[in-house]
Amino acid sequence: MLDIASENTKERIQQSTWLLSQQPFINLILTCLKCEDEQQNKDALGSALFKQLQELVTKSKDNYAPICDKASAEREGLLLRLSLVGSIFTELYRLSTTENWCLLFFQIMFYGIIHPERERLLYDSCYDMLSTLMLWTLTDPDAIQQSTAPEGKFRWPTYLSIIKKLKATFKFIMFQFILTLEA
Repeated sequence: MLDIASENTKERIQQSTWLLSQQPFINLILTCLKCEDEQQNKDALGSALFKQLQELVTKSKDNYAPICDKASAEREGLLLRLSLVGSIFTELYRLSTTENWCLLFFQIMFYGIIHPERERLLYDSCYDMLSTLMLWTLTDPDAIQQSTAPEGKFRWPTYLSIIKKLKATFKFIMFQFILTLEA
């Protein structure tokens, strides 16, 4: 429903009509349009999207299964939220938020909330956002620290921290999976 298509089938028109009749959706669009250039509002939108996506990850983690089927309203909300994150992606380039967003993108893909067989384009976008943020931590001058040693080695603490968190998350998930197999 949220993809860009040129077909105007009766079902698609009904879906669009339903979506436009939903007051929360209208409020979200109006807020985005009204506050498009204000940095503070972009930060608030990014934080709200992060919190909502994190809640979906937590729900999925607790259930050990994808949280919503292909046709549910919850899935449509997820797709809309991830599309909005993609539209404000350049706002995520901050050392203070990069680690959390990287971990969130990883969990969304790893828990199967976004699956390559169901939403290939969105899965690829999520993967691209994760890899772009990780590469950004290697190229951002503020993220690089030079040691005081004579050889002057460079350090990338943000990147290393992200890798450690991803490894810890992966180990935790695998440990939980093994426990469910033994039970």
